Amino acid sequence: MYVLIDDLKKEHALVLEMLENAKNYGILSKNGQDSLISIKENLVAHLDKEEHELYPYLEKYAEKNEDFLETLKFFEKKMNYIADYARSFFDKYIGVEEELNFFTDFSVFFGLVKQRIRDEEEVIFKKYEELLKEDELSAESGF
Repeated sequence: MYVLIDDLKKEHALVLEMLENAKNYGILSKNGQDSLISIKENLVAHLDKEEHELYPYLEKYAEKNEDFLETLKFFEKKMNYIADYARSFFDKYIGVEEELNFFTDFSVFFGLVKQRIRDEEEVIFKKYEELLKEDELSAESGF
C-alpha cells in the first residue's frame, strides 16, 4: 500500500473520531470546545497535505485526461462548499456560550465530512494508487 494514502486514511479516521467525541462532549464543555479547535487544526493540516502531496500528482494526469479533469473539478467544487461550511461552523461554535443550533449544524457538517471522506477514498485515492502502480510498472519496464 502507498504511504501517503495510508496516512491520509488514518487522518480521515482520526477526524471522524474527533467529530464524534466533540458531539459527545457537548459544545459548551471545555472538552467540547477543545475538540472543535483540534478538529479545525487537524482538518487544515490534512487539507494542506492533500493540496501539496496528493492533488498535484493527480492534476498532472488530468492534463492528459479530460474525463478525470472533470472529476477533479467536481471534487474541487464540492470541497470549496464544504470548506465554506466548515469555516462558518467553526466561526459560529468555537468560543460560544450557548448551543444555538449546534446539533442541527453539527449533523450537516458531520454528514458533509463523512460523505467527502467516502467519495475521496473511493474515487480519488483509488485513482492515485492506480496511477502510481502504472508509473511503477512503466519504470520497471523501461518505458
